[in-house]
Amino acid sequence: MKIHLKCYNGRPSRVALLAEIRSLNQQSPCAEIADQTIRILHGLPEDLTDEERANIYVPDNNFQPHPIAHLLYNDIQDRHVLIHHDDFFLAHPKVDETLVTKLRMERLGLKFLYLKNPGIDMGEQLTTRIRNVLAEYTEHQIFTEFLANAVDAEASDFGILVDEFQAPDSMLLSSAMAPFQSCPSLVIYNNGTFTDKDFEGIRRIGTGGKVGKTCTIGQFGLGALSMYHFTEVSRH
Repeated sequence: MKIHLKCYNGRPSRVALLAEIRSLNQQSPCAEIADQTIRILHGLPEDLTDEERANIYVPDNNFQPHPIAHLLYNDIQDRHVLIHHDDFFLAHPKVDETLVTKLRMERLGLKFLYLKNPGIDMGEQLTTRIRNVLAEYTEHQIFTEFLANAVDAEASDFGILVDEFQAPDSMLLSSAMAPFQSCPSLVIYNNGTFTDKDFEGIRRIGTGGKVGKTCTIGQFGLGALSMYHFTEVSRH
C-alpha cells in the first residue's frame, strides 16, 4: 500500500499527516496498517494542540486504533499480565518512548503506582519477623493456616499441588533465582478474590488487614509467613 502526502518544503504538512492517519484508521486493522500509522505518527510535529491529540487514534497491541486517552504505553513489558486492564488498551509494541513523549501518552507502570503508603514501620526487619514467626508456627500448621486464609476470603475451592515442571530461566529479575526454576514448586490455591485491601493487609505484617473484622479466623497476617518453612521464594 502506498501513502500519498502533500509536501511543503520537502516535508508533509501537519494537516496532511493527520488526514492520512484518519484515512488509515478507516481501513481494516492489520499489522501493515498499524506500522504505517506509527511511522506517520513519528512524523508529526512536537507542538500538537490538545484538540489535535484528542482526534489522533493510535493502534493497540491488536492493531485496533483508539484515542490516545484510551491507551497506555506498556513500560513494564511482560509484567503487564499482573494488572487487570479491561478498561483500557495497551499501545502497539512499536510505539516507543519518543512517540509516547510527543503524544503525552500515559504509562502503564505510572498509572498503577497508587500504593504510596509503604505500610507501618514496626521497627523490626521483615527477616527478623519471619524468623520469629517460624519459631512459633511449625511446618505442620502451614496447610491449616492457608485453609483458614481461604475461609476468610470466602473461597469455595481450596487445593494443594506439587508442581514438578521446570520453568525457563530466560526472563528472571535476577540470575540468582535460576535454581528456583528447576526445582518442584508448592502451589496452594483458593478461588477467593484478592483485593487491593488484601494487598495492603499483607504488606502490614503484624497489623494485618482484618482488624475490626469479627467474622475472620486470622487477624494479624502472621500465619501466612509459615510458608517460609517450605520455600525461600513465594509468589502471590
